[in-house]
Amino acid sequence: MSYNLRYKLKNEIRWKFAPESEENGYRSIPAIGNIQLNKSYSLRNLTSGTYYWQIQAVDQGYAGGVWSAVDSFIVRNTQAFFKADTVCQGSPTNFTDQSASADGVALWKWDFNDGTTSIIQNPSHIFPSGGSYIVKLVITSNAGAKDSLEKSIVVKPKPITGFTALTTCQGIPTSITNNTDVNGLTITSWSWDFGDGQSSATQQPAPHGFLNAGNYTVKLKAIADNGCADSATKTITVGSYPVAAITTSASLTFCKGDSIVLSVGNNTSYSYQWLIDGTGITNTDSSRYIAKSSGKYSVEVVNLKGNCKTTSSEVTVTVKSTPYKPVLASPNYQQGRCPGVDPVRLSADQAVAGYHYLWYKDGQPRLNDTLSYLDLYEKGLYKLEADLKGCKAESGIFTIDFPDAPAKPLLYVRGPVVWYMASSNNKAGYYRWYRNNELITGANRFIYVANKTLGTYKVAIGNESGCYTFSDEVTIPVPKSGMTYFNIPSQYLIGEDDNPFENLKIYPNPTTGLLTIEIDNNISGEVIINIISEQGKEIRNIESEKTTEHYQTEIDLSSEAKGIYFINLKIDKYLATRKVIIE
Repeated sequence: MSYNLRYKLKNEIRWKFAPESEENGYRSIPAIGNIQLNKSYSLRNLTSGTYYWQIQAVDQGYAGGVWSAVDSFIVRNTQAFFKADTVCQGSPTNFTDQSASADGVALWKWDFNDGTTSIIQNPSHIFPSGGSYIVKLVITSNAGAKDSLEKSIVVKPKPITGFTALTTCQGIPTSITNNTDVNGLTITSWSWDFGDGQSSATQQPAPHGFLNAGNYTVKLKAIADNGCADSATKTITVGSYPVAAITTSASLTFCKGDSIVLSVGNNTSYSYQWLIDGTGITNTDSSRYIAKSSGKYSVEVVNLKGNCKTTSSEVTVTVKSTPYKPVLASPNYQQGRCPGVDPVRLSADQAVAGYHYLWYKDGQPRLNDTLSYLDLYEKGLYKLEADLKGCKAESGIFTIDFPDAPAKPLLYVRGPVVWYMASSNNKAGYYRWYRNNELITGANRFIYVANKTLGTYKVAIGNESGCYTFSDEVTIPVPKSGMTYFNIPSQYLIGEDDNPFENLKIYPNPTTGLLTIEIDNNISGEVIINIISEQGKEIRNIESEKTTEHYQTEIDLSSEAKGIYFINLKIDKYLATRKVIIE
């Protein structure tokens, strides 16, 4: 099929570019149409005016059809014309100026019919929504001539994608709701990307769980049947479960009046609720809690990102009762007045069964004084400690003051064969000697001879006012380093043992090599054991300390040859020799 084209000015009678074809379609020449097989044709160098035009189809037998209805076009020296592409909503529509002017175009003005304009030749414009828009172009030639053209521009609508999702906790599925506005279109494709390697192609996906905490970028894309698409992206926060392990500042068991700090890791994104025996404690939104009462404590820690809650294990706090604070009193003490022979008695005003008591003098514990009362002869600052299963309470200070009492004496000791003791003050008015806290009857001199009677001794010295002061206690026997040389008047000297080795035992004898040596007497001091072979060679020299009445040591001679050996023993100035046989 080919085509014939003819045109003429509005007032002309004859057709231009006319083929040999009558009005009824009859053709005078057998040939294809004058524009051949083309469906468009450009006419150039036309004068200004209104033109009419028609088109005729020519078949393969060169027969012409009926001419089309008359149409028209206008040719101007300045003529506005443009084209535009068809795009989806949200994309820019590109306009191409096709205007012409004999003297050139100087100005362009575009009106996009949405409240916006442009003055550039080939603009791009994004229309606010899909639909048809009548766009007008007005051009001005260099000579000032104007022309305009209006065209309908189509913007294809697109779906407006959107969705909602709640912040969640790791491992807990969250519902993602598709609230896309399809804009009257049919959606041919849904595509979800959850940001964790998982995806979905359904319009409304099933609740989705994220294994790990963090921020996930979720994207939804929708494609409509008109080829237009839209996508939406949101960040979903997945919260982690807090670590809620209670740590303590001290032991969970303590005394009433004390406290303990319970704590978990602190995070400004967390909230905290402490509980005792499963019940919430008010005003405890902190990672630390100071516990002062007994109970089972736990804490709920909530990550505000996702409301992820962890409840700690319980810790048991035990608060022990505190003993009653003792109040000290004395029935026989008057300030500034010596008590005389009888001791001052201090006691708690209320003795409680089950309490353990300990007295202190001048800040130092008297470890042997553990009753609720104390008999004393010494001035000082006294207090009483009450102990109930490790919880303690102290009395106030009770001051005992004897302004006329003698200065505290030193206690000299000398031994060891015979034990002598003497007060450093040998000019006191009165002396009282005590053994194991019992008064020694008749011991009223500055020297006391204990002889071989061991025990714990002390002396009290008194003045004419009847005030007494005690020395520190001394327990004999004492080592040589604890002795003090002092002159002993002859009237106090007594005879000493001639044979301190009277109770010496060496066994077994004969022996295969292992010997035991035992000495029982009241003499203490350095023991020197010297072992001599039958040939006079020294094979052992052993030094040790005898501090008690009974002394025992073992000697191994199993490495020595069989035969006779002599054992020499020495304590102070005393010597003994014994013979042993190794078989």
